[in-house]
Amino acid sequence: EVFCNAQQVRPGGLFVAISGLSADGHDFIEQAVDNGAVAVICEKPSQIGVATVFVESSRRALAEVSAGFYGHPSKTLVLVGITGTNGKTTTAFLIENILTQAGFHAGVIGTINYRYLGKEFNNPVTTPESLELQNILSDMKNAGVGHVIMEVSSHGLDLYRVYGCQFNLGIFTNLS
Repeated sequence: EVFCNAQQVRPGGLFVAISGLSADGHDFIEQAVDNGAVAVICEKPSQIGVATVFVESSRRALAEVSAGFYGHPSKTLVLVGITGTNGKTTTAFLIENILTQAGFHAGVIGTINYRYLGKEFNNPVTTPESLELQNILSDMKNAGVGHVIMEVSSHGLDLYRVYGCQFNLGIFTNLS
């Protein structure tokens, strides 16, 4: 299993140390190993006694590893990404309704929540971290969803959260 939060690491897991806005995952590598991580991906040299892969960008590596771990779900979904300063939520809602009325099983990952097939889940950020995003896409795919509309924030793009996603369509609403 793949983890980017040292507290959640379970025995046999891979820990990816990413630098966040308020904390640096590299400061928690030892905790991840104590919790059972057998391998670590990181940007900074560390003597930790487990298999270690040093990369230029832990965030990009997390996105690539996460997509692979979950079987690259976006490759078999019709994935629509919406970005822009305003209008992402409204556009996602409109497309979701059009697809649903046309008989497709559609899911949405957005600012308000993520939802599919009558299920709704809280979403604290517009674009989830790549590990969580790939998990959500995998769950949607396994539940029978064929089309996913995703709000993609500029912040999410900058932090490689959608890296590894194969989009079929990109929509740019505006820039202000």
